[in-house]
Amino acid sequence: MNALDIGLRASLMVLIALAASAALRRRSAALRHWVLAAGIVSAAAVAPLGIALPSWDLPAAPKASEAPIARIVVSQQPAPDDAVPAARAATPPVAAPGLPVESIVNGLWAAGFAVSVFVMLASLRRLSRVTNGATPLKDRRWTALAEKLSIELDVRRNVALLQTGLPATLGTWGWRRPCVLLPAGCEQWSTERIRVVLGHELAHIRRADWVMQISADLVRAVFWYNPLFWIAGAQLRRSSEEACDNAVLDAGVPATDYATHLLDIARTCRPTPALAALVPMARRSTLEWRIAAMLNDTLARTRPTRRTLALVFAVIVGGAFIVAALASGGAG
Repeated sequence: MNALDIGLRASLMVLIALAASAALRRRSAALRHWVLAAGIVSAAAVAPLGIALPSWDLPAAPKASEAPIARIVVSQQPAPDDAVPAARAATPPVAAPGLPVESIVNGLWAAGFAVSVFVMLASLRRLSRVTNGATPLKDRRWTALAEKLSIELDVRRNVALLQTGLPATLGTWGWRRPCVLLPAGCEQWSTERIRVVLGHELAHIRRADWVMQISADLVRAVFWYNPLFWIAGAQLRRSSEEACDNAVLDAGVPATDYATHLLDIARTCRPTPALAALVPMARRSTLEWRIAAMLNDTLARTRPTRRTLALVFAVIVGGAFIVAALASGGAG
């Protein structure tokens, strides 16, 4: 399985996930997010699965060179002595080796991958420095609501509320020890806004959205040349935000009130490229469709059951096994 073969098979898995997500556009955002996540994970698993699994050869039509042909008997007579130099002279010279195209392509891929990983690591380092410089938030309204919402949303990990000195930083990150980074002056917010912000961020933590976002960014770094992975990554973030919006709405916050808070937060808390590894609460570029979705009563908002998620994951990952195991047409 060469690099081109791996790229085509991985692209097929992402394309299937994108098509399935589009077909489920009337279903809950949480289900669409799970479909995209399973597709991206399956795309990353195509290469190791193709190495580990035995290949399945599809029946193919016989080649033209293998078709039965009539035998033609040609008498073999020695050529005249003077014909040998002429035949040698008619033999075309061997062409000089051309440019090492494969080496150039591999070098371009490695350069793009290195740049993508460097940007990710730089963002994570910057995010870690901001977190280390933040102070735990002691405001009783914040801590009390965080405890209450953690129980309601079934968040089983300890979440740190950290206040930074940056007025525009609002989001969550971390896996084993997740934290919510809050902007300066957040202690002046109303109780309703605190509830909205905590509900949204704790939903991200319960769903492990940051882990999935980083994983998707890493897979995109491998296939940085393929626009399908950029589209899938953007759709993954979009469905993640919409799923967390639904969690806030399910908690009893009116859609119009939530939209008002979201607009105000987006004006002051704008995510910066240096903190791209953070899962921000509000991106101005996504506000329009998020507000349209939360005000649309015809869209499904209920979380899918674990059985449904397991079934979807099994179907997509099973497809990855089949795609990885099929022998390529040029094999053998």
